[in-house]
Amino acid sequence: MILSIGMIVKNEEKYLDRCLKAMRPILDNVDSELIIADTGSTDSTVEIAKNYTDKVFTFEWINDFAAARNSTLACASGEWYMFLDADEIFESSCDIIKFFNSGEYNNYNSATFIVRSLYDSEDSSDFNAPRLTKRLSDTTFLGIVHESLNTFGDPVKNLSDIALHYGYLHNEVSHEEKFRRNSELLLKKYDLQGDTDPIIYLQLYECFYFHDRKKAEEFLEKGIDICAKRESPILIALYCHKAHLAYFDEHYNEALNITKQYFSLSKKIRPGIMSTDCEMHGFRASSLYHLGRYEEAIVAYSSFFDLYNSVSTGRIKTPDADMLVYYIASERNLPVAVYEFLSACVKSRDTASAAYVLAEITFSRILLSATHIKAITDSIEYLITICTNTVESNALSARLKELS
Repeated sequence: MILSIGMIVKNEEKYLDRCLKAMRPILDNVDSELIIADTGSTDSTVEIAKNYTDKVFTFEWINDFAAARNSTLACASGEWYMFLDADEIFESSCDIIKFFNSGEYNNYNSATFIVRSLYDSEDSSDFNAPRLTKRLSDTTFLGIVHESLNTFGDPVKNLSDIALHYGYLHNEVSHEEKFRRNSELLLKKYDLQGDTDPIIYLQLYECFYFHDRKKAEEFLEKGIDICAKRESPILIALYCHKAHLAYFDEHYNEALNITKQYFSLSKKIRPGIMSTDCEMHGFRASSLYHLGRYEEAIVAYSSFFDLYNSVSTGRIKTPDADMLVYYIASERNLPVAVYEFLSACVKSRDTASAAYVLAEITFSRILLSATHIKAITDSIEYLITICTNTVESNALSARLKELS
């Protein structure tokens, strides 16, 4: 058997049927199995699960996510193992199916797919979730919460399939329940282990962010202070979150200062170009745009799009990528970045930069609404009217044609 898919569930009747129905193409097309451990459901979760697999069993909850996940791993017989949650629903699984059926998986040790967390109808973030790995004799989950596979590692294949994550929607009752459970486990871990592992600050920040902003920021600042003193690479992820906070609070000068600090980190922490650089260039570019510093925004956006192409295709993948949450660089939010870049080009009458950067953007990979298409189209049309260079004009016209 090639693939074992493991899940742990409890009272997941709201999304489980949709989750498993979306997973069925993998089960039907790949030599695979589905293993589900129920940790104490009192609703119809178990009945729903049994409609999709006969490998459903009860695992007594012991306040340890790794232990629960390991119960499914112990039952696995596949060469590879994959896991996901019941509130994650695949939009497509074609790339996963192709990865295994083509034999490409033989060239890798691990793989990711995109988890797109939805916060409301407009806001979301993308994460290359480290969810698939070759199953070795010592493969196991570690961590009582925010558990991870110990053998996940290079070479890693970034798969393009997207699973929509509904668990962070603000109106979800389960969101509050999960926060209470996870925060208790993390604080217990923090009390027992202190800051021996700096990633605890990243986990605490992400846990408290939607529920107690002040406490989340306290963990963030303490984590930055400790990681800076220890020159820990966790500092990269913490700086990205700090820039995100300033940017989305519309404190653009503060966001610029944070990105400046980030790009000035020592070589021990940031030894070269990192995956996180893409997101930080995005925060910098958009902040400059909102401050009316259009020429600087164009330069920053040029760096952003150049890095986005390399990061999204896997040409650049550094260890920080496994901790990176994409806001600016998510497919759902990229249209805003494209519009701001073109708007800055219009205001600066910079047709050369527009033609050069647009040539590197693949519109088919961006989720463009009718509103986005019109705004981008209007900008390109204007740039064509003021363009005096035939090559640039033809390049802009070619991209305009793709949008029509």
